[in-house]
Amino acid sequence: MEINEARKILKQQRQRRRRGGVVDEVLGAKARSVTQRYLLEKQAAKPEPSPRAKRPQSPRNTASCKRWQRQYPEKRMFSSAKTRAKANNLTFSLALAHIIIPSHCPVLGIELVWSDKRTDNTPSLDRMDNSRGYEPGNVSVISWKANRMKSHYSLEEFKRLVEWLEKH
Repeated sequence: MEINEARKILKQQRQRRRRGGVVDEVLGAKARSVTQRYLLEKQAAKPEPSPRAKRPQSPRNTASCKRWQRQYPEKRMFSSAKTRAKANNLTFSLALAHIIIPSHCPVLGIELVWSDKRTDNTPSLDRMDNSRGYEPGNVSVISWKANRMKSHYSLEEFKRLVEWLEKH
């Protein structure tokens, strides 16, 4: 039995009930449960997409999207930050003019280069105080490497690392 056939049977049963036709309740309940069971089994048989599964895109759209990202990295950062703010229920009061990508990372001094994939020297928008949202004065553009280091370690851990490095 195909899914469409099962849906057709359900539709016919509903139409009979609406018209006032007499349907054997046992047969109707049995047919309905068999049909519903079939639909549920069909759904369960489909493999669930992985959380990282991407929607298929046509090559033209993918290429134009990447080209747009390379041409307007500030706009890309702006729209991504706005999406993250909405998803994480953070305030967002930035304007596009607040996002300025420097030539070098202000933290590590490495050259910032925009690429399609994240690398250590890809520019990244950093919230200096993570308890606040995306607000002017709370964001800066630093390298992905510096942003990753900042997110993984506390200030005390950095101080201990520097002390240890100075001793050895």
